[in-house]
Amino acid sequence: MAQDLLQQLQSIREKAVNNLEAQHQKLLNDTLATLEKRVVQTVSNLPIQDGVLFNTRLAIEIRPKLQQAIEELYLARVQTFINDYDKIAGTIVATYGKLPIPAEFKQITEADLVTIQQLKKIAFSQFQNLATEFTNTLAQEVYQSTLVGKPITEMVQTIRDKINGIYQQADTKKQKELVNFIQEQKIAGKTNTEDFKTAVDELKQSYGSTVTGANLAVYSGQIVQDALMGFDGQFAKFRADEIGLTSYIYYGTIIRDSRDFCVEHVNKVFTEDEARELWQQEWQGKSGSDPFLDRGGYNCRHHWQPVDPDWGTIKEDGTFEYDINKFEQPTETQDTTTIVPPVVTPRTRAGVNATSLDNPITADKLQIIPKTVAIKSLEQQVVNATKDVRYPVDASGVAINRFRNPQNIGKISLGNISEKLLTEISVVKQELDDLADKYNIPKIRGVVKTRSTARSIMSMGDGKLNVNINKSENLQRYRNFYLEKLKVKEVNWKFGDNLDNRPYNAFIYFDNQLDQLRNVMYHEFAHHVHQMKGVTSTTANYGIKFTPVVEEKLKTITRNLRKSASRYGDKDPYEWFAENFSLYEMKRTDLVDPQFIKFIKEI
Repeated sequence: MAQDLLQQLQSIREKAVNNLEAQHQKLLNDTLATLEKRVVQTVSNLPIQDGVLFNTRLAIEIRPKLQQAIEELYLARVQTFINDYDKIAGTIVATYGKLPIPAEFKQITEADLVTIQQLKKIAFSQFQNLATEFTNTLAQEVYQSTLVGKPITEMVQTIRDKINGIYQQADTKKQKELVNFIQEQKIAGKTNTEDFKTAVDELKQSYGSTVTGANLAVYSGQIVQDALMGFDGQFAKFRADEIGLTSYIYYGTIIRDSRDFCVEHVNKVFTEDEARELWQQEWQGKSGSDPFLDRGGYNCRHHWQPVDPDWGTIKEDGTFEYDINKFEQPTETQDTTTIVPPVVTPRTRAGVNATSLDNPITADKLQIIPKTVAIKSLEQQVVNATKDVRYPVDASGVAINRFRNPQNIGKISLGNISEKLLTEISVVKQELDDLADKYNIPKIRGVVKTRSTARSIMSMGDGKLNVNINKSENLQRYRNFYLEKLKVKEVNWKFGDNLDNRPYNAFIYFDNQLDQLRNVMYHEFAHHVHQMKGVTSTTANYGIKFTPVVEEKLKTITRNLRKSASRYGDKDPYEWFAENFSLYEMKRTDLVDPQFIKFIKEI
């Protein structure tokens, strides 16, 4: 029966995700136990006097060692989790292959491979952001404990709490047994049983174990589940979009603590528009408004199965009854209860728009990716940047702005942007992150659309990149205008030539849209450099009237000392800096003012 076949396919996908999550949770527990031992050993090696740490310099210098431990143990393990996502992608393709869809969609496609890699990068970045946050947390704990003379035993206990909470390394056999039991029950999803609650209470009362929520184990365990389910949901949705399916069944197991929202809507069919409208409601435990990414909320284990209404009938109760005649029936020798996922060919980073400041992707290698994937990638990139402690905040933790338009900090808001431009922006943004590391300043924390009538192609302020979509998509047109004006085919201006023949902007020196956009974004990042270099959370008098140290130095370089390969670079010291910076970082040093090279090396 078709109904039986479809239920089997849904069950296969559900079990594949659940089994993989259980494996990952077990490996995570083991990894965090090892990490806890290494971190405790590292801080215990610091010099101690009268039971307390006393050398603040060494306490500050311990951060790289903590970061190394987290990268070598935690992030290395996480990478193996992400690699396993290929199994889920293969299962989705295999189960879709049993549906009455065109033959070309029954195998892994090139577009699938690109999307898989982009979604894996998004998933990894969630763990990476958490790793950075807890590296800072642990380093701050060591420094503050040293500063105030906190006993080493108390500091070590705090570190154990922050890494593993209730799952921290135990000193007695009974305590170890309780920790192991709790972890096993958690992996099995049996956290509402009396035995689980009794074990937790005994750890707290008899052994003084903490169950603080602000620990690496709790947050990591949540991400293990949410990232895996998010990958499953987003890739399944991408494949449905490829095929042209726009209706979905919300399915999955109902358990004792399932949300009322999920109980009410499970096994019912919705169009995409209906699902998106329904997910604007509020309910207990809701984590977001994207049905295909967030599902019912935190820890939700439900999935979306794409269907075509022509495959059957939508019944009065909202469920779907399949037409047996629409499906290819298995032969007597076929096993319909087992799906062997096709192999997902591993891709190196170079195959999925991988780029860096040292090895920027070229226009001929760029692959256009779906909007939803590019937006999510950008969102993940700015999430961590908003937490950077170098961005000044007031006493209540609210960002202090220097410029007059502080809206959309931490947001990606680009309106009706084309997939091509969005892909280009998301790719070059990765190079901007490399530039942030190179110049030791915070990464950009927002990318937003400006009005089409704005004079600038882009602008920068308070760590937010503002983009004029219309002008950014027509950079080649501006270049063609310059070529036509001078009646030339190429831009060959060099120092010593007639200054009037210079292009107005530096991006005109480049002959393709990607490099033109890259130059503009590098130009804007240069403004971020002179705005943020030397600024920290403790910078005094930061605000609208504040002048950073680099801008003070730029004022000393008078106009007669400045040279620019573009006319726009003559406008003022800041545009001179930005135009030269964009050419300098794009390796066009033949067009860079030697005065700039001397200046940039000094800062």
